Amino acid sequence: MLSDKRLAAFAAAIVAAAALTPSLTADDSVKIEHLGTNNTLVRVTGDGDILLMPVQESIDDAKVNVLVDGKNERTMFVRLAKSKVDYKVPFDLTPYKGHNVVLNIITNQSRANVREAKDDACWANFSVTDSFPTENTEKYRPAFHHTPLYGWMNDP
Repeated sequence: MLSDKRLAAFAAAIVAAAALTPSLTADDSVKIEHLGTNNTLVRVTGDGDILLMPVQESIDDAKVNVLVDGKNERTMFVRLAKSKVDYKVPFDLTPYKGHNVVLNIITNQSRANVREAKDDACWANFSVTDSFPTENTEKYRPAFHHTPLYGWMNDP
């Protein structure tokens, strides 16, 4: 049986390890709040110009309502990553500078799917930045051919 001092030292070590372990949430410029099984709020708290949203190409669209100062500014549909991030898409925040921006995200979760939205990979990969790199860094992306800045497209 552990003595009180050893138990206190063990508890302190656990707390220290938990503090040093990176959390599975987005960076400090984004706050994630899970409201239910398929409804999540993403609060943009950073000062950057671009919100990078993680996408998984093989997933159903999530409905993203962009709330600016509490009013629905626009609605878009994004394939937010569930198990892996294929690439990130930029969302321009410059029109909303000085305003409170919240994304109300509704994901497609059905009774057949036992996952909850809070377990999805996208929440750890939202970030706010000042630039969106468009350099050609992917192994199989051609240097010269009509290619999009991110993701892919089918040739006509």
